Amino acid sequence: MINKKNGIPEMQMSIFDLDFIQPKEVKQEIKPIIKVQDNKFTGIINLYRPSAARIVKQVCGALLVEMEDKTLYFNSSGIKELELKKDMGLMTADEILVVNEDRQLNELQLEKLNKMKVSQYIKRKGDANIIIQKSNTTIVINPKGG
Repeated sequence: MINKKNGIPEMQMSIFDLDFIQPKEVKQEIKPIIKVQDNKFTGIINLYRPSAARIVKQVCGALLVEMEDKTLYFNSSGIKELELKKDMGLMTADEILVVNEDRQLNELQLEKLNKMKVSQYIKRKGDANIIIQKSNTTIVINPKGG
């Protein structure tokens, strides 16, 4: 039905009616970005730094503390959940925080490297993997040759 007063169909507005609408004020609290898990891990890192073979922050947010005979697993909240085997495999996105014992390459890895005829590779201190970057791909050779 059309309104006789202004010629606009009912339930619709003209541009001239817009000045009556007050915009809603949205208050949004801006919080600084703080890595909470880093703060939770600081005490753990400081405690195990002298005695750990290596300390690794995994891409999933967990912390691995590798000791003489086992690896301690702390979840992203800093709570110890598990004890794992020593020499846990790492992913390329894992961050190695502390290294007191480096990992050496084995014969199987060196053979694979020679077969691939690679001129450059990445070997991180504390990591037993070889990382090779070719154009758009990343190849990882672990200690088992895979």
